[in-house]
Amino acid sequence: MRRLRLGYVVSAFPVLSETFVEQQVRGLAARGHEVTVFGRATGQAEATLRLRHWPSTREALAQPVRALQSLIRCRSWALGRRALAAEAEAPFDAIVAHFGNNAVDAEALRRVGALEGPLVAVFHAWDLSRLPRERGPEYYRPLFAKAERLVAISEHGRRRLLALGAPPARLEVLHLGVDTTRFSEPEGRPTSREGPLRVLSVGRLVEKKGLADAIEAVHRLVERGVAIRYRIIGDGPLARALAARVAARRLTGVVELSGPQPPAAIARALDEADVFLLPSVTAAGGDEEGIPVSLMEAMAAGLPVVSTRHAGIGELVEDGVSGLLVEERDVAAALARLAQLAADPALRQRLGAEARRVVTERFELATQHAAFEALLLGLA
Repeated sequence: MRRLRLGYVVSAFPVLSETFVEQQVRGLAARGHEVTVFGRATGQAEATLRLRHWPSTREALAQPVRALQSLIRCRSWALGRRALAAEAEAPFDAIVAHFGNNAVDAEALRRVGALEGPLVAVFHAWDLSRLPRERGPEYYRPLFAKAERLVAISEHGRRRLLALGAPPARLEVLHLGVDTTRFSEPEGRPTSREGPLRVLSVGRLVEKKGLADAIEAVHRLVERGVAIRYRIIGDGPLARALAARVAARRLTGVVELSGPQPPAAIARALDEADVFLLPSVTAAGGDEEGIPVSLMEAMAAGLPVVSTRHAGIGELVEDGVSGLLVEERDVAAALARLAQLAADPALRQRLGAEARRVVTERFELATQHAAFEALLLGLA
């Protein structure tokens, strides 16, 4: 197989809330391809570009970190006169830009001759919902005209791109994935045990995750006498507001805001939980989900999930089969689903086992890496 020379254009690298980018970069390097990651040299982003930060996530791949580092390098970039001026780059076999704004910048870098190679623009969620509203309907037109491939991570995203004017012939769907081997088999999860129902959420503390609704549902369950403990892992702009909501509802001993955690700690939290809760919503500014990786990870761990009929979530979770879905912002329905799972351990096990099967068959990380690699090889 041909060894590719790949350039990645990102905002910063690595980013704790965007582990899927790091996993893809490391996965391609593990397959023998040479990857150069370009990130903006502003503020703290510059520090995140140093490879010395990588060993903290070395468990993500079996290959030794030193071997991967020989195939990966990180550089900073800036638009304008200083664009990659320090060192001219030879043409890449492919340039990959995750998120639409970075793809627009990558095309600008190609236009001024700072980067050469076919461009693959990967769109996720906010870049298809909030960003076009902020920048205007023509924002992506130059990118759509020039990018060799446009990739959506969900069918919902594909429809969004078509509505924005993306050419169908250069548009395809490639899902993100998770490494299911990092999580315990669902058969090992007990069907019954003493103690409260342990509910977990993982994600950025932003409006679209619906965590305010989640806290409200837990509050109403406690008022009804349901024994429950709720843990939220993540950080973001709503951290203080959510903490204030917990205090106002007198849930300090029930709800734990754990802050950001590394992947290994998240895997342990998933193993310890009984239910995963992610009641995603469309934010006031239009921001939406794609298919949340945290939801995939919970399902890979064999957890029953309670989520919403939102964006691409229905492409992952089938209501009543591989999880439970409610309408956005329907707190009453969410608490009813949680109460149902609290009272029925056998249902938790059945939903969790099917969830694990779905992710293993359709969203396994190695399979998704192979599909993306095939796309890049086709361009080269």
